[in-house]
Amino acid sequence: MKNFDLHKLDLNLLVVFDLLMQELNVSRTGERLGRTQSAISHALARLRQQVADPLLVKSGGSMRPTPRALALVEDVRPLLRQLGRLLTPVPPFEPRQSDRAFRIAAPDFMTPLFTRLLAHLAVEAPAVTVAWLPPGDSAFLDLAEGDLDVLLAPGRPRPPEGVAAEPVGLMQWGCYMRKGHPAARRWSAQAWQTWPHILVRTGSRSKSQVARDAEVLGLTRRIGLETAQFGAVAPLLADSNLIATLPDLALLDAAERHGLLRRPVPFAIQPLPQAMYWGQRQHSDAGNLWLRGHLRAIAGDLFHDDRHRRLRS
Repeated sequence: MKNFDLHKLDLNLLVVFDLLMQELNVSRTGERLGRTQSAISHALARLRQQVADPLLVKSGGSMRPTPRALALVEDVRPLLRQLGRLLTPVPPFEPRQSDRAFRIAAPDFMTPLFTRLLAHLAVEAPAVTVAWLPPGDSAFLDLAEGDLDVLLAPGRPRPPEGVAAEPVGLMQWGCYMRKGHPAARRWSAQAWQTWPHILVRTGSRSKSQVARDAEVLGLTRRIGLETAQFGAVAPLLADSNLIATLPDLALLDAAERHGLLRRPVPFAIQPLPQAMYWGQRQHSDAGNLWLRGHLRAIAGDLFHDDRHRRLRS
């Protein structure tokens, strides 16, 4: 059996057919559509030709559907409803009325960013929720397929296919330790090498930027403890003689709370570029645009926050 060529189908014919099946009268159908009786008759003739069935036959003063028409209308009506939903313009995003759940992937040192984001949501979008997810190996694929709204991660020269990006700032580095730490008074590259460090493993087995830049000068750090959680660093530093060399953002809020000192990294280390990524499919989505606007503003403030300059003995 030869399949019907969909290129020949005029969807307007299905709209006419649906109303004809409701009215069983050409004149009334024309009145509802604002078209002449002859235009409706012409549309019916075209549809009869395409489906090879009379569909509606005259019976007294009205028309009666054929078995083919009765079967066809059962499929046509849900199809028209679905097309109507698909083609209806997407309503604007209204933060105060929205209960949307946004999915954001970001490392756990982004706590200051989420703290500020939640404060904005409480005022502007009280029913909106946020899922904070770890940036796994499939994050870029999830963005491209629409399973993730935004990813915050180190910048790269070119985002993967299907993903858009923009830089949001440069993360500066600092060395952190407890108040009264023996290394604090005579801080130097030698002290940095002497005292044990906390190393945060993020999943990658490649050398960190800290290790790479230190090795250029022949420096090495002695690891006293490894952890996978940035959130564990501040309390561990507060109760030990460990040192941590981290992006300032990682301890932006926690350093003051735990009474930590900050010292400059005693060698040249490149700032860490950060970028915001989203799927091209969501580029013009009103809710995604709204979320990106907030994240852009918050990140801009965080990367210029100079509270670390006050962390002195």
